[in-house]
Amino acid sequence: MRTPFLSRDRLAVAMIVALLALVAAFAATRIGGEPQAGAPRPQESGGAAAPMSALMPVSDREFRRAVEAAAEHGRLMGTFDPAGGGEAYFDRLRTTADTAYAGNLDVEGAAAFSVHRRLAEHGRPTEGRARARVAPMVSAEAVTVELALTAEAAGGGGGGEVLELGTYHVSLRRDGGDWLVMGVSDTADIDAMRGEGLI
Repeated sequence: MRTPFLSRDRLAVAMIVALLALVAAFAATRIGGEPQAGAPRPQESGGAAAPMSALMPVSDREFRRAVEAAAEHGRLMGTFDPAGGGEAYFDRLRTTADTAYAGNLDVEGAAAFSVHRRLAEHGRPTEGRARARVAPMVSAEAVTVELALTAEAAGGGGGGEVLELGTYHVSLRRDGGDWLVMGVSDTADIDAMRGEGLI
């Protein structure tokens, strides 16, 4: 059984690592700086306007794969079986997470821990749904996707009770040919930190 202090320390380390990863990825998209004087700008190239996908630091295919990986993690966050217990829930989430984040999924205060607690209090089997809203950060090696998460009654055909689980930023990093989740943050917590001037 983890002590409260150990859990808080692990959560603090996980949050710092996730924030540093986001800052590094954000910086990577800005390193190019301003174009040199006289360098042609896209609208000055004389040809047809380039598609938006040409301006992305990752290919359209890779971006879609990252969004799909984020949505799968979000779907797993909202999927719960009371008979399986907490360990089965977190083990499923670890299949889409990198090693560092996988070790902190079940720490009190982590987004997955909070969602699991809410689903456990609900006490009924659910199937998660994840809807991608925006991608607030995109770089060649990391992507953050904002997801709206819900949980529906399992096997209910969409006609049962729907739990609104909130909106989350799911941050992923490229790992060879895969995209792995390296952190999940509740947007309500992010807004609170902004309000307090912490970020």
